[in-house]
Amino acid sequence: TALQTIVSRQCGAMETVVLSVTRINGGHTWNVLPERVELEGTVRTYNEEIRASMPEKITRIIEGIAGAAGAKARLHWAPGPPATINDGVWADFSKEIAGQAGYEVHDIPPQMGGEDFALYLQQIPGAFVNIGTGPAYALHHPRFDVDEAALLPAARYFALLAEQALVQLKERA
Repeated sequence: TALQTIVSRQCGAMETVVLSVTRINGGHTWNVLPERVELEGTVRTYNEEIRASMPEKITRIIEGIAGAAGAKARLHWAPGPPATINDGVWADFSKEIAGQAGYEVHDIPPQMGGEDFALYLQQIPGAFVNIGTGPAYALHHPRFDVDEAALLPAARYFALLAEQALVQLKERA
């Protein structure tokens, strides 16, 4: 709960920041105080300055709470991928090609999911594309099941997108 004060008190009100503790492991039985407790979680934000400041802010809080209880705390920080931020030109291009292929195109609001593709976008302009298959369970839901009927149309789209991107890049050169 104290970690939430980072979001509510130390980040601007207009910033999008999520800090979640998603796993707690504190022993194996009900009647023994555990010698060690582990907490894991995630931090998501579009702001790289906020992201870079999180280890220090989290460390200050966990060491303070542990110290007040006569314990010690240590943070192991694995930053994960940054926010996935599409290049506007390539995002528009991807939508245009989808439209030309006869696919229905929807703009989706920014999402806080972690995506390794963000690392590519830090190096070269590009766009991350979501392929939807209907109102079934979302990716990472335990009941998610790929709609196999979407595989061939998705492959056709990506092949057309790659082909047209090569044409576009050749024209720019």
